Order: sequence, then C-alpha cells, then structure tokens
Amino acid sequence: MKEDESGTVSIMFNYNTEDEKTWFDGIEKLALVSYDEQKRTLNADLQFDMKKNVLHGKGHVGELEIPMGQTNFRNNGRYYVRVTSSAGETTLVPIHVVNEKSRSSH
Repeated sequence: MKEDESGTVSIMFNYNTEDEKTWFDGIEKLALVSYDEQKRTLNADLQFDMKKNVLHGKGHVGELEIPMGQTNFRNNGRYYVRVTSSAGETTLVPIHVVNEKSRSSH
C-alpha cells in the first residue's frame, strides 16, 4: 500500500488443469472478510480484474487484482478474501497488506 492508500493486491491460483481453469473462470464475486474468529464481511462486493493463463514459473496461474481504496479496504493489516466461483467451492484466501515503505526496508 502506498502513502496515499492506493495499491493493488494480487492473488494467484493455479491455472493448469481443466478443473483449475473451470473454477477460476467461474469466479464471479470477491468479498473482503475480517481476519479474526468472526470472519465478518467488510465489503461484500470487491471490484477486481481477472487475468487468465498468466505464465508463472514453470506453469500458469490465474491472477486476481484487487485495487485498494475500496470501502473498508484502505488500511494495512491482515484480511481474508472470500472467492466465490460458480464452478465449485468458495474459498477464503488470507492476505496481508503492508505499507510500501515498510516492505522496502526489510
């Protein structure tokens, strides 16, 4: 996250087998969820961009890019992203948003 609270979170999923591609291609909704026992929904309709079949290492990934600055998504810290696909199970992905300066000093 930059000083002006902008930035992008990228989440990658395997995109090699037919099952992986079908699940990723079916992603229809992302929600921001609190990183605690209650797992409260903080933003039920995160805006995101989707990139399919991105070369990564020796395989391919599907990549979700989520811009910071959306409702309840302006601070660093830990969150979950609930990923809902029409082609299978919903999954909770843990993310950790850090300040750009903090990250570059390590």
